[in-house]
Amino acid sequence: MSSLARAIAFLSFLPCAAQAMGASPQLGGPMKHLQVTVINQIVTVSVDGDPNERLWLQDYGETYAGAASVLDGQSYNGQYGWLIGGIVDIPSGAGVFVELQSQSEGLLAFEQGTFAPIFGTQGSDVVWQWNGFMTHNWYAADTCGKYEAIYEVYVGDAVGNRIPEYVSDFVTLYWQFVPVENLGDFDQDGDVDLLDFAEFQTCFTGSGESTMASHCGCFDFDGDDDVDAVDYQAIEPAFEGE
Repeated sequence: MSSLARAIAFLSFLPCAAQAMGASPQLGGPMKHLQVTVINQIVTVSVDGDPNERLWLQDYGETYAGAASVLDGQSYNGQYGWLIGGIVDIPSGAGVFVELQSQSEGLLAFEQGTFAPIFGTQGSDVVWQWNGFMTHNWYAADTCGKYEAIYEVYVGDAVGNRIPEYVSDFVTLYWQFVPVENLGDFDQDGDVDLLDFAEFQTCFTGSGESTMASHCGCFDFDGDDDVDAVDYQAIEPAFEGE
C-alpha cells in the first residue's frame, strides 16, 4: 500500500465527531502488551511487535458515564497493556512498580478500572504499582502532535522502596494525535489558512527524514514519522483561507 493510500485509509478509519454515549472507552486498536519478567533478579520488559510504533490518540466524539468521563473531549488510547510475560520471581511481600522518568508535555494517564490519575497526572504520584494482572491504562491529550513517555520498571518492597539486589528495566511508549476535524488546523482557530501552511513548511522534512519536533506530528497524517509530499497532498484540499 502506498503512503498516500495509508494516509487516506487512516483518515477514513477515524470516527466522526458526532456525540454519542459510549458504553465504555475504546482501546483504539489491537492490544499491544508490555510483557514483564523477573528472572535471576533481573527485570525485563518486552514490547509486542515494533517497540517504536506510534499508537493513535483518537477522539471518538463520545461521552462516558462515571469516572470514565475524564476522557470526554480528549483524544485517547488504551492499547498498551501490562502483562506477565513468563516468570516473575520476587520476594514475598514485594511488588512490581513503574516509575515515570520523563514524558511529553500535555500527556495524561489514567488507571484502568478506576480512571484515577497516575504518573503525575493532576499531581498524582509518578510511581504506580502494577498488580500483576493484565492492565490497560488510558493515555490522553487534547493538543495534536507526537507524544512519548519513558518508564523505569523495578522490584520494590511493600511501600515501593527499591530492592537493590534487583536490576530494573526501562521502556518507552509512543503515541501520535492528528485531529479529525479541520485536518491541518495547527493553531486550532477553525480554519486551515496561511498560518497553518507556514507551520507545515517549518515541519516539512521530506520522505524518510524523522527529525520532526514533537508538534510536527500534527502534520504527519500517515504516521510514518516524517512530513513529506504525501502529507502535503492530504492537507492541500483542506486549505480554505481565514
